[in-house]
Amino acid sequence: MKKAICALLSAATVLSALPLTACDDYGEGYEDVDPNRTQLYIGNYYGGLGDGWLKEMKRRYEDINPDIQIMITNDKQPFLADSLINTIKTDKHQLYFTERQYYYDLVNDGKIANINDVVTEKLTKYGEDVSIADKIADRSLKDYYGGRLTNNEYYALPTYTAHSGIVYDVDLWEDRGFYIAEGSTDVKLVLTKGDNKAAGPDGVEGTIDDGMPTTYAQFKLLVTEIRKKNVTPFVWSGKIMEYQQQAATAWWCDYEGYDNFLLNFTFNGEYTFDGDSQPTPITEKNAYMLQKQQGKKYALQFVKDLVSNSNNYTLSSGGTTNDHLGAQYEYVSSYPDGKPIAMMLEADWWENEARDNNAFNDMVQRYGSKWAYGNRRFAFMPIPKTEGSAQGETVLSTSATCCFFVNANAGSKTELAKDFLQFCHTDEALKVFNTYTGICRPYKYTLSDDELSDMSHFSQYIYKMYNGYEGHDPVNVVHELSLSDLKVREKTYFKNWEWGTSVSGTPYNNPFPAFASSGATSVDAYFNGLYTYQSGNWSRFKL
Repeated sequence: MKKAICALLSAATVLSALPLTACDDYGEGYEDVDPNRTQLYIGNYYGGLGDGWLKEMKRRYEDINPDIQIMITNDKQPFLADSLINTIKTDKHQLYFTERQYYYDLVNDGKIANINDVVTEKLTKYGEDVSIADKIADRSLKDYYGGRLTNNEYYALPTYTAHSGIVYDVDLWEDRGFYIAEGSTDVKLVLTKGDNKAAGPDGVEGTIDDGMPTTYAQFKLLVTEIRKKNVTPFVWSGKIMEYQQQAATAWWCDYEGYDNFLLNFTFNGEYTFDGDSQPTPITEKNAYMLQKQQGKKYALQFVKDLVSNSNNYTLSSGGTTNDHLGAQYEYVSSYPDGKPIAMMLEADWWENEARDNNAFNDMVQRYGSKWAYGNRRFAFMPIPKTEGSAQGETVLSTSATCCFFVNANAGSKTELAKDFLQFCHTDEALKVFNTYTGICRPYKYTLSDDELSDMSHFSQYIYKMYNGYEGHDPVNVVHELSLSDLKVREKTYFKNWEWGTSVSGTPYNNPFPAFASSGATSVDAYFNGLYTYQSGNWSRFKL
């Protein structure tokens, strides 16, 4: 219907020379083009980030540039990598805020504009004495976006940092007494509603992981105790396999730690394999050996234990129809509906996404303001440790190739697009993004206590997790980037790097359904198959 209306409006415009009407999504409808202003068209991937932050940037930019009109198009499919790389040359948008993209292909094909000047110059026009490049927090992000493979020039900027993990309901934990108390061991748990919480995995009392399981043995006992109290331990999306795969990868990442896990993106370094006394040099020629990393086996055991008992998760999690929005809604509604679910496999953006999908509003209408967004409290559970796990907390940011960039065909509006892009990377803009979405950007900026207090409990947790606070060190973040020439050249092949295996001639790329559907698929069989699969295919690269 909306496309039909747009077509009629366009036809009417041609016939009657009336002012143009833009058929772009802006909030719930569309915004009329103001013929007295210059329009900048932005393609916004409308997913977990929503558009609240972008609307605020539009409002602020137009306040100081009254002759400019920012036009926002919210959509998904047209802005995905496989779509946009083929359509951007004829697309009307000058600027894009999108999810994961084929960055080097876009650069090499001349489809996105060089933005090096606005990235490397100081933001003096906005009252700051540093450049955007100075603010980028991680060296690997600088190398990827403005390093050797782009002739040390920037063509895009990373959007946000987000990882997958185990979300738990703080209110439920306190109500049912699921916190681990002092005196607990790997064979016997003492649980509490909040008093005498044990120091969590970081070993420091008074930090955000207090009361969380320190070891995997404790975690398994906790899941059993949760079941005993007639609470379902887990929910996840049964339809969107990526959420399951990312959870398994998160467990592998934390086990290995920063340096060891980064090898999977650089293919350059050394690794001491199980049973070896000396490290093995890793290069592109033998990187398939990384399939033997013990963290993969730990992750596989985690998955196997979780899915082998169908009482550990909701019926929808074992099916194939419930997408991520459905899983979020089921989780948010489970506690007030009297059928509580303790944990969910999700990522940083889930709460903002669930809010936009009315999961919280629906609970308020049915049960009252106690269940509103901002009143509900959620947090991430650190990955429990096991023998061999790396010290500290290490997470994988799966959003590192989500980026902002300017269309190479922006023409006379190129400089305007670059200016708005620069405006969106001032300190105030970075804070607006964080406070609106609850998601951190991978830049150096600091939220004040007042700004944090206006955010949800979950959003505060995420910020503290990445930035550290009061004796709690920041997590180590590995960014999911192709930092090896081989991975850049063979991007399609390496989509299956994490969990592609073959067990008795049957291929799998996700351990969740592999273990849930076949009791004969053992952890060892899946783990050994990873190495067999990759080593058997490596000759194709002719290294």
